[in-house]
Parts: sequence; structure tokens; C-alpha cells
Amino acid sequence: MNCLLCKENEANQTGSHIFTHSLISKCINEQGKNGRDREIMFGFSQSGEKSLFVGRKVLPDNLAEVLGRELTDDEIENNTNGAVVDNIYCSNCEKLFGIIESDFSSKILTNIRDNGIYSYEYPNNILIRLYFYIQIWRASSYSYNDWCLPNKAIEEDLRKYIYEGCLGYEKGLSGSFIKEIVKYPLIVNYLETPEEESSSNLIFIPKTNNPFRFFLCDFVIEFFEDSSNKPLFSEIQNYHGLNDDISEKDINYYEDTFIIRNIANTKRKKIIDSYCKEEYVVGEIKRIQDLFVTEYKKINKRIPTDETIAKFSLEIAFGAGEVPTFQALSDERIETVVKKYIEF
Repeated sequence: MNCLLCKENEANQTGSHIFTHSLISKCINEQGKNGRDREIMFGFSQSGEKSLFVGRKVLPDNLAEVLGRELTDDEIENNTNGAVVDNIYCSNCEKLFGIIESDFSSKILTNIRDNGIYSYEYPNNILIRLYFYIQIWRASSYSYNDWCLPNKAIEEDLRKYIYEGCLGYEKGLSGSFIKEIVKYPLIVNYLETPEEESSSNLIFIPKTNNPFRFFLCDFVIEFFEDSSNKPLFSEIQNYHGLNDDISEKDINYYEDTFIIRNIANTKRKKIIDSYCKEEYVVGEIKRIQDLFVTEYKKINKRIPTDETIAKFSLEIAFGAGEVPTFQALSDERIETVVKKYIEF
């Protein structure tokens, strides 16, 4: 298989990250731990399928605190990090990614997180675009969690920008390239997050389009596929309160200065809570209800009453408030509650 970026060399690189590790590590690593192999990641595909990955250096006590239990045999057997891939890119292109990732980390990421600098002029606006285009394109080209850009011409545009941009970044980029790469409207939101709350942020791609959204730890990227016009901020979907006070300056489009939109911690928590309650928890409870009805009919040869379904649902939902959501809606707890009501 040839490398997805250059399309020429053999895809010989192993251990490639779909999302840059320094971008998401605060969200996935054990609290206070740095480096790789310390991840605890919960994943959800576009179809709602759940997955779990635990890094090999995660301490058992910390894992028990998060999950409320030890790993099952199936989880140990299927313990694969879906955000790390083998033989998709070549070693040369992995080094090209590294040029942009390293420069972004030192020039942009640190200044945003530590110094509160949210405005960047050329050439840093190009660096920001290249960096986040890399995240979007890698997710799409690999179909991360079953997601990809529906318009393959746009995916190809991003690939060309990344490849040409990485190759020419240190030598100097052409004027035509600089004009071309800024044509897609892009919003970069930074979520102010206290260090002790960093693990409460999310890494996922919701089912939205125009803009496509990417929750990447303390950043939310909004990418618009229509390059012909700057979108009207008044027409942008207000996703769980994310965009309720957006302004025109927050939309980067043929920009001279790239603006990072800063979102205060109080609002960050409301956005995360809204998503968890209105989409994840509600969706999971509906799925669990359907499972309960199916199992109830199978055992009792009749459909449960509305009252029984309501009581079951309340117990599931109430549990989601008593323990961490992943524990409350885990397969083990669901099975326990289902058996309780079927046996009753």
C-alpha cells in the first residue's frame, strides 16, 4: 500500500497518530501523567458503537477509579488504540507532519494555553491552517470512527495543501499556495480548561456538516466545505451553545490575521454537559430501552408495560448521575438492571 499523503512511497510508518498527541494528551492521559502509553480513551463511532483503550503504563488503581472495575478478558484482547495506526503513511511523510506539529506546538499551542494569545498574523496563520488541516485530513482519509468528508474533492484539496505546505514550509511557500490554502472558512475555538478538569474534555467528531466539527481536547474546530463564500455567522448552527455569541471576526476566511476564538471555562462546561446529556446519554438510554424491550419479550413472551419501561429507564438515567457516565451506561451495569426487571 502506498502512503496516503505522498501517494508514492510505501506506507511503512508504524505508530502514527491520527490526532497529534500533544494536542489531545491532556484529555486522554492519566491525571498528571505525561508521555505516551498512559491513555484511557473511550470512543464512539458514527453509529454509536462504544470502544475502550487503556495504555500499557496506566496504573491499575487509576483504571479502577475511572471504570469502577478491572478490564474484562474481551477488553484486554481487543485493547487497540483506534487513534494510532500502522502502514498508512510513509516515514518521510511522518517527518513532514512533524515539522508542522513541532512548530505549531512551540509557536502557537504554548502561546494559546499558557499566555492567552489568540491573534496570529502571517506566516502563523498558514501554520495554524496546516496544523488543523492535518488533523481533519488524517481523520477523513483513515475514516476515523467511521467518519470522513463526504466530498472527496475537498479531502484531496486538503491532502495537496498539507503535502505542498509541509514540503515548502521551511524553504518558503509560493504566493499562489498562500492564497489557495485560506479559501476554506475555518473557526478554531479554544476551551479554557483548568488543569485538574482537562480529562473532562472530549475527542470526537459529531454528526454535523457545514461546518464539520472536531472536538479535540481543549480545541473545537469548525470547518466549512463551501469555499465560495464566507458563511453568515447568524446562520451557523448553535451546537450545544458553542456558537451562541459568535461574531464575523471569528470566521477565518482569506484572512490576514487568524483569530482563535476563546471560550471561558464556565461556558466550556455547559457545552460539554449539554452534549453529554442531550446526545450521548439520551441516545444511549434509547438504545438501552430497545434492548430491554427485546430481552423482556424474549423471556416473558410479552411486551413490558409503559410503567415498567419508565421505571427501568429512570433507574438507568438515575445511575448516570451517581457514577461516571461510562460506568453507569456500561454493558455490565445495563445487563444487571435488565436482569433485575426481567426477573421481577
